[in-house]
Amino acid sequence: MPVGGTARTAIVRYMGKRGAGAPDEPLFLGRCGAPDWRGMQQVLKRLKTRAGITGRCSPHSLRHKFARSYLVNGGDVFSLQRILGHTTLDMVKLYVALAELEVVRGLHAIASPADRLLIGPKVSVIMPRPVFRRLSEIASEMRVTVEQLVGTAAARFAMSPQAPTIGGAMSV
Repeated sequence: MPVGGTARTAIVRYMGKRGAGAPDEPLFLGRCGAPDWRGMQQVLKRLKTRAGITGRCSPHSLRHKFARSYLVNGGDVFSLQRILGHTTLDMVKLYVALAELEVVRGLHAIASPADRLLIGPKVSVIMPRPVFRRLSEIASEMRVTVEQLVGTAAARFAMSPQAPTIGGAMSV
């Protein structure tokens, strides 16, 4: 099972406190060995209270949340199927349905030609996605729109002495 960097760091820190243990020993141990389902339920209940979570918090709901978030963040259904241990895609379809609206919104924001079209008085440019993403980040930090940011940059460029000209007019 793949383990992300944050989880790996936490596991290493936990094992440093707990001790390495035998290779075939369970990772998480209670007073009497590996915790049973009731022990895990109590651990989750304590963590839920400490984290201020008011909704459901069970291994099953955490599994659903992971699967949905995995898909929303760009994971593919085939790797999710393997991670969750499903033999077919039938169960994964349920997670796809749960994440579909957010995924579609995210993809639309990235790929929509209309949202990437910058229109000004004399400017109409479609930018490469990485350029547009970076300009969006800068614009967000400055609390302006990408159009305003590009318009200001274009105006400054047009006024600079290094601006290229053809027959006295600026070329774009």
